[in-house]
Amino acid sequence: MVKGTAPVDAEERDRWNEWTVGDLHDTLVDTIKAGFRRTIFVWGQRGVGKSAIVQQAAMMSNAVVIDRRLSMMDPADIRGVLMAGDAAGGLARWMLNPDFFPKLEKDQRLVIFLDEFNHAPDMIQKAAYEVAWDHTIGGVKFPEGTVIILAGNRETENANVTPLDKPMRRRVIHCYVHYDFASYWKYAETRFHPLVTSYHKKHPDKVNQPVDNDQVEYFGEPLPATWEVVSDILRTYPDSPRRLKMIAGTLGPGAAQEFEAWCRTESVLEPIIDAVLAGEDKTAEAIDQQFFVCQSVAERFRHDKTIATRILEYADAIKSDYAEVAGVMLTTARNIDHDALRRDEKVFRRVMKNYYKVLV
Repeated sequence: MVKGTAPVDAEERDRWNEWTVGDLHDTLVDTIKAGFRRTIFVWGQRGVGKSAIVQQAAMMSNAVVIDRRLSMMDPADIRGVLMAGDAAGGLARWMLNPDFFPKLEKDQRLVIFLDEFNHAPDMIQKAAYEVAWDHTIGGVKFPEGTVIILAGNRETENANVTPLDKPMRRRVIHCYVHYDFASYWKYAETRFHPLVTSYHKKHPDKVNQPVDNDQVEYFGEPLPATWEVVSDILRTYPDSPRRLKMIAGTLGPGAAQEFEAWCRTESVLEPIIDAVLAGEDKTAEAIDQQFFVCQSVAERFRHDKTIATRILEYADAIKSDYAEVAGVMLTTARNIDHDALRRDEKVFRRVMKNYYKVLV
């Protein structure tokens, strides 16, 4: 500690160096594009999206990602295997893991991402020091511009971690990422099931509720990552009586029951959705309900591409009252299948032109 400074506790330290998911994502994009050679360690609560941030930043940078869970690796997976020399008295040599040396296109970056770093035993962490410190394995350098990113959970979360030793802590840049609804919503709005997104549009406080006791070991908890699992459950088992049990095993029983009650409430809007698909321009009374209607229509498009023109026509019909939510519906449909949505090129261009005027 520098003379004359007061000690800083862990909670205050984390606030001082906190990043939102969106800010860290943008920083990692710049880091990868620049080929920054200093190692970054991303800290954050479980389920906040640390792995997804790295994957998305690499995709935005057109980089190749080697994504490994250090907690599931052996030293030989990192360092390689020592091979005997030939019969003529040749020296032994290391056979390196080829996964760490993929073929790259011209000007393409390589990202080595070692997740769950401090979940690994001390021996495994030390085997990865050469990667984190020197950007080499067995003395063989990674391609120029390779970026090394590590990630782990904080000790305060009872995540069964092995603390980093002092030399390791000094040689990385620590970034503490915290949950924020705006970043979550940007990711989830057009990707998650309509029942999940409409629930969170109405109740944003329900997205991130980490459980602090042992109940999480058996029943799960509401986190950004577990809501993505719930979205997959809803798409795979839309009407199954087992759905609630699967959701309870993801969110915990209390949160699952609250969410299931919301699902039953939203089901009264199904007649409006059916009417829209039949050609009527019906709308719901409240904006959160209309958001559910629009996203449900987009969800139907996932399985039935023949309704593309109907989606465009409906968006055009309701733009004066619900331009924002209809715009999200168009974005979702375009992400699902852009080519199918613009099959009727004339209608597509007209509607998109009108929406550009309304939203921009």
